[in-house]
Parts: sequence; structure tokens; C-alpha cells
Amino acid sequence: MGIRLLPAATERTTMCPTELFYNGESCYIRLLDIETRLESTSLVEYLANVASWKQVELDYNSPNQSQAAFKELLAVKKVPKEHAVKLSLWNEREASELGLLDAEEVEIPCWRYASISLPHPLLKQGLCILDTPGLSALGVEPELTLNILSRAEAIIFVLAADRGVTKSDLIVWRSFVNRARGRVKVKPVVISVPIERRST
Repeated sequence: MGIRLLPAATERTTMCPTELFYNGESCYIRLLDIETRLESTSLVEYLANVASWKQVELDYNSPNQSQAAFKELLAVKKVPKEHAVKLSLWNEREASELGLLDAEEVEIPCWRYASISLPHPLLKQGLCILDTPGLSALGVEPELTLNILSRAEAIIFVLAADRGVTKSDLIVWRSFVNRARGRVKVKPVVISVPIERRST
């Protein structure tokens, strides 16, 4: 296509675990509502039941339409702090660092998981990509590490070159990447990416 589809900027990237794969010639985004975290159904069970998902059709031949549709991955909403706690999306340490401990409302992602089918040549050959938005998503979705990351043939661990290794980066590496390496013959790759700084 020649353009970037998945949202990626210094301000915000994808807000939920996002899986890219090839499913015939179908081209779509399926989104699982964050409120499903209140149900007893597991993430793996939801992945097998498409009726529970919101589906957005993609026109792979229209970069502008696809790019606009992908913005849904950035969707957030404000909820009372008590509701965020019920959803396991309240992190005391992060809130303290951001000065939000006394906030009555907090911002949470609208979606729990996104599945994207694209007819890209690499995906047609069997490549499946899972993008996780950092420590928060891994912490609240243990199935990602127990059932999904453990089946990966490679894990790409991306760091911001201008920020260095943060405490959260170390927790992800020790708690999730290394554990996955211990269960299967997975090859971790660490990439340092310089962040684009935009002039204001």
C-alpha cells in the first residue's frame, strides 16, 4: 500500500493486543469489547466465537479507508475508577507516576482484543503477528502469555532507543519473554527504535 496502517506515534499506539493474520480473502477488523472482562468466558473461548465481536470491513484496495478503520484500535473511554478496578485495568503504581491517584474517572481502552485479516503476501504464507501494547495488556490478560506467546516461534521486543531500558521494559522481559523462552524454543529479538520527535 505504501502507507502505514497500524497506528504508531509518540503519543499513542494500539491500545489492545492486536493479531494480524490471513483468513481467506476476507478483509476485516474484529474487536472484542473491553467489558467482556467482566464475564467468565475466557479469551480463547471468545476467539472461537465471532458472534461476540464487532466487525469492521476493510477495503484493502483503499488505503485511506483502511487507515481510517484502523484508528478504531486507538479508541479509549473514561470510566469511574471503581469500574476500572473491576476490569483489572487500574494500576496503582502507574496512576501514582501520572499523578492520577485521586482521579474520579480514568481512561481505559474500548477494546480487549483485535483480530485483523489481511490478504498480504507474507500473511498468506502463514505469518501471524501479535502486537501487545506493553506491560498493562500482558498483566491483565494472562492467556496471552500462557496460551498465545508460548506458541510463538519468535518474539520481537521493541525498545525506544532515546529512552533506554525502563523498569516496565525489564518487568516485561523477565516476567513474560524469558518465561516464554523457558517453555518453547522461541527466539527473542531486541530492537531499539529511535522515536520521531515532531516540532510543535
